[in-house]
Amino acid sequence: MRLPGLALLPTNLKFRLTAVVVVLALGAALLVGLMSMAFAERDMKAVVAAQQRAVLSSAAAFIDDRLQAKKQLLRDMADGLPVADRGDPARIAAYLDRHAILRSEFFSMAAFAADGTLLATLAPLAPFNATGSQYFDATVAARQGIVSAPFRGRGNGAAVVMVTAPLFDAQGKVVLVITGGVTLHESAFLRQLDHLKPGQTGFLFIMTGDGILIDHPDKRRELQHINARTGVNHATQMALAGFEGSTVADNKEGESCIYSYQRLTAADWIIGARYPVSEAFAPIIALRTQALAAAALVALAAGAVALLLIYRILAPLEALRLNVSAIRRGGADIATLQSGRNDEIGELGDAFHELVAAREADQARVRASEKRASMIADNMPALIGYIDVEQRYQFANAHYLTLLGLQPALMVGRTVREVMGAANHELIAGRMQAALAGQRQHFDQHFPLSASHFMIDYIPEVNAAGRVEGVYVLARDISERRAAEVRQQQSERRLKLITDHLPVLISTIDRDHCFSFGNATFDTWLGVSPASLAGRPVAEVLGAELYASARPHLEKAFGGWAVTFESPMAVAGKLRIVETTYVPDVQADGSVAGVYGLTHDLTRLKETEEKLIRLARIDSLTGIGNRRLFGEALQQAIGRSGHGAPLALAYLDIDRFKKINDSHGHAVGDGVLKEFARRLQASVAVTDTVARLSGDEFVVIIKALPHEADCLALAQKIAVAMRAPFVVASLHLTVTTSIGVACYGDGAVTGEQLLANADHALYQVKRDGRDGVALFQAD
Repeated sequence: MRLPGLALLPTNLKFRLTAVVVVLALGAALLVGLMSMAFAERDMKAVVAAQQRAVLSSAAAFIDDRLQAKKQLLRDMADGLPVADRGDPARIAAYLDRHAILRSEFFSMAAFAADGTLLATLAPLAPFNATGSQYFDATVAARQGIVSAPFRGRGNGAAVVMVTAPLFDAQGKVVLVITGGVTLHESAFLRQLDHLKPGQTGFLFIMTGDGILIDHPDKRRELQHINARTGVNHATQMALAGFEGSTVADNKEGESCIYSYQRLTAADWIIGARYPVSEAFAPIIALRTQALAAAALVALAAGAVALLLIYRILAPLEALRLNVSAIRRGGADIATLQSGRNDEIGELGDAFHELVAAREADQARVRASEKRASMIADNMPALIGYIDVEQRYQFANAHYLTLLGLQPALMVGRTVREVMGAANHELIAGRMQAALAGQRQHFDQHFPLSASHFMIDYIPEVNAAGRVEGVYVLARDISERRAAEVRQQQSERRLKLITDHLPVLISTIDRDHCFSFGNATFDTWLGVSPASLAGRPVAEVLGAELYASARPHLEKAFGGWAVTFESPMAVAGKLRIVETTYVPDVQADGSVAGVYGLTHDLTRLKETEEKLIRLARIDSLTGIGNRRLFGEALQQAIGRSGHGAPLALAYLDIDRFKKINDSHGHAVGDGVLKEFARRLQASVAVTDTVARLSGDEFVVIIKALPHEADCLALAQKIAVAMRAPFVVASLHLTVTTSIGVACYGDGAVTGEQLLANADHALYQVKRDGRDGVALFQAD
């Protein structure tokens, strides 16, 4: 068969070979050159991206420092406002005026009441209420200073952001919000970014986490959303979704650019950089053009050298070709093929001579063979025929008469369309054309007119020149088999539809512990296509660890027993608890052909059980153990102490806790309990058990201190830790604790006795004036 591309080349073999050499040389040169450019472009892209990210990181750190400094400056100024002046607008205004030096940092400063009323300002603004303004509402909601989203200022209409600092009363409520305005265009720290732009046409820009532009070379776009223009920039979408780093993407004008993004920590801002690829890779593009030109020159030089060499090498072959052509025309004897040369071309001439001499002898043998083949074909239970390039039958076996009622002798010379009829011929015409083009065809075909189904093979006969001279036909009637296959496929399709929609792993496993079937849930849970499961070992699909735990159960199932077991499994990247059932496929003779596997997810049920168990043992307010956990831990500790392990118990309560509740309310009391639990947990070893029994009563099971002095030292450490002021709801409270310590063995043989001893020591401390520790001494 001739390759289509060779038709474009000269028919002369010498020129064809030369063209091949030129193409190969050009291809090799291009490949080497382009690969070199590709590697260079990749390395350069990495370098540019790294440089751009380094610049962004420095810029982001600079802006973060400046914003943090402004927030701290305003916070310090706000904290300095006397508490007595915070309700008097005139005093607040005077206080702001005394700090007018801060105008170098803020173009305006103002104070707002908790309801948003403007109390005082250093800017010439008409009275207004700030409620509904993002900077005011967000500050009140967060109860801390913020850097606001950008907006147009009331006075000058410029793009500004507000830095805020809230003040609180004794109850922790916001009473004042101090604000300082920053004009973005006049902000020196933003203008310094202009010197950091990448290249000549690149630039830096800043936007909020919501996509509002804060700083951009095109000032018309500032305070607009970055997606306000039509089109999509995938790099921008990635940055808004949380991406930090560098990537290559097309801008909305279709220009490829290197984009880098870095988020700030002081504000919800994103600083970005855009560097056009055309500028960044300009040297690489120039080198690529030069490489293409060099490759072309190398290919032309190689072609010229190849043409000279090919002419010399193929000269004997050309002489042989002329001799063969003369013999075909009958103008020469076959003896001319024997040139007497002692090389490959001489051997080729001798071979041609032998082939021609043997041709006539072969013709006799062929006729005998054809007779035998015809006899075999007539007795085959299939349609066998031969069709020439004009699609006319040249041979048909006797089965045409048996199956279709057609006389084979009358079919010879007639076209396939005439024999089969127009309707049936249309069904196989495309296959016949492909066979005549040299492509072997194997297909099954339904013929509706006769309600029959055939498996058909068209085998092209290709001569020595590569041309198709005809097509052999082999057709077998498979109507009954096909009907059975359709019924089987329908049944399997219904079963697969059911299994693929169950949230359960359903599989069959052979005796070699390999999968032979798996439903679509394998793809959902494990990312394994069901089509790839057949023949794959269970250990390969599920992993060696899971297979090791499942193997004993699998062996039991192959022994004829249905088994069910639980095990952990990674499902969609998360660890789950699953229940697997193996059911043996027991044959009539009692052997097990395979095992059916069904695996479903028990994780939610297990998590619910564990959560209920955990919640029953944790104090909901403080997060430490409750009385139930304490009881269980104490019994376990006593059991270990019976084998020589040290054990002591500390019993604590908060001194005058009722007074704290009565004076400041239960919310403050709860805060004290939480902080007390936190400090208590931090003061003891991780092996000790901390629990809250009720109210302000706490206990510590001390497990690793063998001596009474060590236990007393730990109790003193806890008492000291509690004396530091408790800061709750902006209140500074003095909290102390009384601690009683009892050691196991000092007259205590049960948990109740040990607790009673520690309680007795606790009340000894209270009788002595509280805020201390005491060790129980047996009488």
